Amino acid sequence: MAWTDLLPPLPHLKIDSIQQEEQQILIMLVSTRESDQCPTCQTGSQAGHGWYTRRIRSLPCSGRTVIFFIRARRFRCLNPTCPRKTFREDLSALVNRYQRRTQAVTHLLCSLGAVAGGQAGACLAAQMHLPMSRSTLLRCLIRQATSPEGAPRVVGVDDFAWAKRRRYGTILVDLETHRLLALLADCEEETVATWFRHHPSVQIVTCDRSPSFADAIRRGAPHALHIADRFHLHMNAMTCLETLLTREQAAIRRVVASLRADHRETHPAPLPKPLAPERQRSERRARRYARYEQVIQLKAQGWSQRAIAQETGLHRQIVAIYLKAGQFPERASHPPRGRVIEPYLDYLQQRWEQGEHNGRILFEEIRAQGYPAGLTEVYVALQPWRTHGPTASLARAK
Repeated sequence: MAWTDLLPPLPHLKIDSIQQEEQQILIMLVSTRESDQCPTCQTGSQAGHGWYTRRIRSLPCSGRTVIFFIRARRFRCLNPTCPRKTFREDLSALVNRYQRRTQAVTHLLCSLGAVAGGQAGACLAAQMHLPMSRSTLLRCLIRQATSPEGAPRVVGVDDFAWAKRRRYGTILVDLETHRLLALLADCEEETVATWFRHHPSVQIVTCDRSPSFADAIRRGAPHALHIADRFHLHMNAMTCLETLLTREQAAIRRVVASLRADHRETHPAPLPKPLAPERQRSERRARRYARYEQVIQLKAQGWSQRAIAQETGLHRQIVAIYLKAGQFPERASHPPRGRVIEPYLDYLQQRWEQGEHNGRILFEEIRAQGYPAGLTEVYVALQPWRTHGPTASLARAK
């Protein structure tokens, strides 16, 4: 693969040399154009006047900055009536006039500015080896917005912040092509109305319910149809719903209490499960007995204690205990240890059925009766009742 396969199209330019440095790649280009047209009178000319050099930044390659040094031609205009005596050859296929970056870099910077904004876009550009200030990104957006690309028909209008809570402007977007049309310096009615007067092709305008925008559109485009945009319709619907639910909280609480009472009648709340169920103890004993049987079988086959410990993964002392016991050594049974909260469970269940579901209030009530433990034990005891039944989420939302 040649270097030319990695570069953008370079019409009327040839590569003279390439220099690779630690942080950048310098590519020397020389013009091969023999004639050009005067940009003022459009007269063709082959009369060369001299050479000049342009330094153009391109997209980075493998984390290194790529810079074009273009040695281009200058021609003489042969039209004696033309006010321009000399002109530079046209390089617009690669770079716009008076710019020091290729069109690909400009498009990338416009995308960064539109998505991330000024400051955040400048940080992203620096990480991509395209150091630019936030002002440069915003100028790219404004320049792209002001470039004529057809008459807009459906336009969206909204405000945006130049400086949050300090200065706001107006953004206008072509909703058919999703193209930025303009960024106005402020939100004044006269500014917005003037823009619409200069764009009589606008037929439909979408915006929020701001009276200032509505008046500006009526003054600047009286023939245009006003439509409330989808985002603000959703916001208005959400605000109305929130207001309605806030106003009807008393009725919602009554419905929740009725549903909870009906559920308690048909599905009584279960008592908390014991912390150490008998089933878990049986499963652990079965696993210990299986290991004991394995140790006895290996010993009967002539295995040493060290080999048995390595095979079963048990400690040598455990193997020795199993072999000396003569039968499966049962663990000593301990008397069941009662929970501190058990004497108060009946009272808690009674208060729960009466509608009191606040754990801290129940804790204060049983502490006044002599409960010596902490608040966590109360929460653990109430948890099965909170997660039981279809009204549990309503109870938590109370």
